[in-house]
Amino acid sequence: MPQTKIVFIHGFTQTAKSYATFKKSYGKLWETAELPGHGKAKPLSSEETGKAAVARLVKKYKRAVYGGYSMGARLAMRTALEYPGVTAGLILVSATAGIRDPKERESRRLSDEMLAKRIRHSEPEEFLREWLSLPMFANLSPEQANVEARLAYDRNNLADTLLKLSPGVEEPMWELLPLLSLHAIPVLILAGAKDKKYCKIAYELKGVIGDLAELHIIENCGHAVLAEKPDEALAHIKLFTAKCR
Repeated sequence: MPQTKIVFIHGFTQTAKSYATFKKSYGKLWETAELPGHGKAKPLSSEETGKAAVARLVKKYKRAVYGGYSMGARLAMRTALEYPGVTAGLILVSATAGIRDPKERESRRLSDEMLAKRIRHSEPEEFLREWLSLPMFANLSPEQANVEARLAYDRNNLADTLLKLSPGVEEPMWELLPLLSLHAIPVLILAGAKDKKYCKIAYELKGVIGDLAELHIIENCGHAVLAEKPDEALAHIKLFTAKCR
């Protein structure tokens, strides 16, 4: 087992409870960091952005292997780029470095504004039912979706987090990714084979980051890799983190 702790940032609508299996396997070396406005995490203020969120992480956890899933993966990526000195390794699950094209970014911003309005005016059970019915979650069983762990959120806080951390408003990080190799930060990239969009992005990430990145595509798996295939994902994570110091 590695001696460097793993700080893993969950995805949108999840909480620390969503990663109980991983916490059980790693014990005190595993910390699930909650996104702002999720679970017990403090929401971002009106002036704060994603950079403030990563500053909070580093202040709290110091040196660690930082990782994340989906929205959490983008935050972990930004942590490694902003604070390479405290990043012993980087784990990216179903990740992207942002939206390069300005028109596509604006379209995503508008789409997320509509989604945020839906969150504010829907009961949590109703919104989560709609959210988890999206095609990217089609492979999730009700047990894997773990809806009960997601219900305890404040509607305004969740909507605000979506707007502030949306790839529609955050600057893409593609051009900065070579810095990970410059700082000798090892990277693990995981994606589900059935998640065609993020599989393609995973190969792009590997190509831009270079030799320090290792990529594993999980067969018979969609976007929610850690929920759908926890044992396989955990095996890759353990092998990777054993090399991180």
